[in-house]
Amino acid sequence: MIAALAPGFLAVGALFAALPVVLHLLSRRPPDREALPTARFLVEDRRTLLRPTRRPSDLPLLVVRVLFALVLGAAFAGLTWLPERTERVRVLLVDVDAVGEVGADQLTAAVGAATSATSEGWAVRTVAYARGADGSLLTSHDPTTLFDRIGEPRSTAHDGLRALRSVVGEETRADSVEVVWLLQPTWRQWSRGIGLTRPTLWPGAIQVRPVGEPSTRAAPTTTPEATAPEATTAETTTQETTAQENDRIGVVGLAVGSPVHRALEALGRPAGGGPTASTVIGIDPATDLLDRLVSAAEAGGTIVLSGTLPQGGTHAGLPWRPGPSAPEPTTPTVLVHPGRSPLSTSAIPSPGGPAPGAFVVAVTEAGHPAAAYRPIGDGCVVYSAIRLDDPELSSASGYVDYLDDLIDVCSASARGIDPGAPLDPGAMSSLARADLPARIAAADLGSPAGTKLAPWLLLLALALLGCEVALTRRRAA
Repeated sequence: MIAALAPGFLAVGALFAALPVVLHLLSRRPPDREALPTARFLVEDRRTLLRPTRRPSDLPLLVVRVLFALVLGAAFAGLTWLPERTERVRVLLVDVDAVGEVGADQLTAAVGAATSATSEGWAVRTVAYARGADGSLLTSHDPTTLFDRIGEPRSTAHDGLRALRSVVGEETRADSVEVVWLLQPTWRQWSRGIGLTRPTLWPGAIQVRPVGEPSTRAAPTTTPEATAPEATTAETTTQETTAQENDRIGVVGLAVGSPVHRALEALGRPAGGGPTASTVIGIDPATDLLDRLVSAAEAGGTIVLSGTLPQGGTHAGLPWRPGPSAPEPTTPTVLVHPGRSPLSTSAIPSPGGPAPGAFVVAVTEAGHPAAAYRPIGDGCVVYSAIRLDDPELSSASGYVDYLDDLIDVCSASARGIDPGAPLDPGAMSSLARADLPARIAAADLGSPAGTKLAPWLLLLALALLGCEVALTRRRAA
């Protein structure tokens, strides 16, 4: 099957190919020769120089020129040869970090059992994933190759879904896909917002098969503290004043009256305190200011960043890694973030993606991360890929809720749950999503992958051009 990126160029090439056909059907009419001595005084009538004929004047040259026009148009159309999608694929998504809990032998046995249980007529693809020692996401088709490369922090369910979508998006022969997920379902794998963003990352149901027996330790309970002596009026006033000061949020990089200031007023958390506040929102921070903010986060503060990050810095605690410039989207960006309705805006996200060790807060409708946070020291750093002062974002419904989520994501991430405790039925259901279709069309999950024909067509066009030059010279001779 052949697909065209710009099919309009095919029509242009066809019209261009018709031009040499018309020219070759017109032959020059030689002037009448007279024997009269005064013939030298006759002037040629240019209206009689050309006349239509039924046969082209030079058939081989005509064929070469027509082919050149058609091939050039096809090259600019971006033709791609796509292999026929006929395979039914069953993907085994394997959480290699489970090795630390159940052992390599048990995990390998679970993969073998899932493979043998695959119905006849289905091809099996194994997608193993883990976090490396530097925090990067590692993937492989052989889980054993990742056993010795597991590092900290441990991988999350979001990492598994990213690996799944990436691998399936590169499939060229898969027609339909179903997924079996082998993991150790504990709260260590859970990341905030995964329940809401799960259909965006993978729009189908997943068979979740727990590997081993997770710990049955329950979430720790809060022990009541001893009754404190009643505070005096002066102490109560001081405590209220301190609470009000702590509730104020510092804003740097924006003038008073900005959309961020107005949103904070709507939240009942007015701006104040500048970069010394416990929670700071920074837009386009300079290198020296960014160093101060990161230090404040390590001391226990919450820093929310947006806009351009300094280039060439060594800020290991930042949750975002800048990337190359991205093309402007042709459709509005739709943000999906936990607990809220989707937020639609025409603002353009900053290029790049989450840094190793960061957790995704919001994603676009296409599943690409749009905001991320990363714990650092006793605090946390958050980054929004869409500028918080962008008029397109601030005028959208849900902007205040989006800003509120970014401010509170660090404190909300502290669940008070033992990471080794098993996921509850609600969390398991959010990962499995039995309400979604079990089989997904692989062609809908990524851009068409195949053999680009444009380079070969351009080479053919150059060869035809050489033939045209040779035939023209022969005709002139």
